[in-house]
Amino acid sequence: AACNQLGYTANELTGMNVNQLMNTVDASYFIAMENTLKVDHHSAKEIVLMTKKQKPVYCLSTSVKLPDDSLLVFCTDITEIKNFEYELMKNKAFLQETLDYIPMIISVKDANTLRYLNVNQKFEEYTGITRDQIIGNTDELMFSKPEAEARMEMDRKLVHSHAIMEVKDEKMRRGNSGMSVVNEKKIPVYDENGRPQYILSMAEDISEKIQAEKQSNLRS
Repeated sequence: AACNQLGYTANELTGMNVNQLMNTVDASYFIAMENTLKVDHHSAKEIVLMTKKQKPVYCLSTSVKLPDDSLLVFCTDITEIKNFEYELMKNKAFLQETLDYIPMIISVKDANTLRYLNVNQKFEEYTGITRDQIIGNTDELMFSKPEAEARMEMDRKLVHSHAIMEVKDEKMRRGNSGMSVVNEKKIPVYDENGRPQYILSMAEDISEKIQAEKQSNLRS
């Protein structure tokens, strides 16, 4: 199997040092592995082996120290898994770029804990708090206690109702710049069993529109 995966003949592999199969980043693995084996008698780590054509093969390397102090090493090919993870990361980055491009205030919460899982750039601008600070927290991080409780109570009602909720003329604190007026739509997103898993919220700032209407009314 190793010959097929790496493109070497059995004779070529027999005469090679394992370090020759590894990329330079992972070459120090055996030093750390030796230290671990002295204590735990086994070691596991993801490594990258290079084929004869210098293509990477991602492996999970498991090493076991035998009673005669020899070393038994198993390598499981996880290249497909790593490629899938890479594609998933690319898709996630693309999705984030798309969310950031949308001019609405967008957030995604866990339907059970009401903690933020993701927000877009517009949400960051409005709250004055970075995405990294927001994710994992609830509304209590960004709003006063009464405001946070009111927002979370709306989310609880949404989860129990299993219906889209529209909130008109909602007041939303805009960082340190005072209050804005927004129209917000909250949408429950369900898992494969039909239970609410996420809460998708999309809000549009209508403060300027309201102000323009007031100015128009005054002129007329």
